[in-house]
Amino acid sequence: GSEVDPADLEAAAVAEPWTVVHVDRFGNVALAAGPGDLAPGADRPGAELVVQLPGGRSEPAVRVATYSDLGPGRIGVLVDSSGRLAVVLDRAPAAGWLALTPGDRVEIRPT
Repeated sequence: GSEVDPADLEAAAVAEPWTVVHVDRFGNVALAAGPGDLAPGADRPGAELVVQLPGGRSEPAVRVATYSDLGPGRIGVLVDSSGRLAVVLDRAPAAGWLALTPGDRVEIRPT
């Protein structure tokens, strides 16, 4: 085969599972990750994502800047007030909807 220049190779985006570190009183799920931990392309508002949950279940989500960017029943990923990534719903408890508790592992990746 032909030779490939290593400079032409792109790093593969491999999603790492992150630990749920906190669930607030509204049911928002804070993760042990910041916005820089998302795969390229998954960090921009409007990016379509998949949230991989414990037990193999996955749910579609969208990267948002605010809770109000979400439609009813839509799962979002945003940066919370502590600078962590959080899995959220608008006016509903994401932790209850997704059955997440501190210590669970969650993976977020682009679709």
